[in-house]
Amino acid sequence: MNSQKKHLRNVIYCFKKGDSANSTADEICTVYGSDATIITIIRNWFKRFRASNFDLKNEGHSSRPAMRFYQGYAR
Repeated sequence: MNSQKKHLRNVIYCFKKGDSANSTADEICTVYGSDATIITIIRNWFKRFRASNFDLKNEGHSSRPAMRFYQGYAR
């Protein structure tokens, strides 16, 4: 199983259990190592879950659009 999916399953479980985002991040880092996840990712997932959005696909970003490269030039 992909490690991100494993962590996400833990995030959903902790959310439904009523844990905070901080304690969830601490728990994941304790079990899988300090570089397993960062608190901002857990907070973003909790924010989505509180809004009743349990869709596990990544949403589009509102940041700078992807650049296209043609023959070595960016457009």
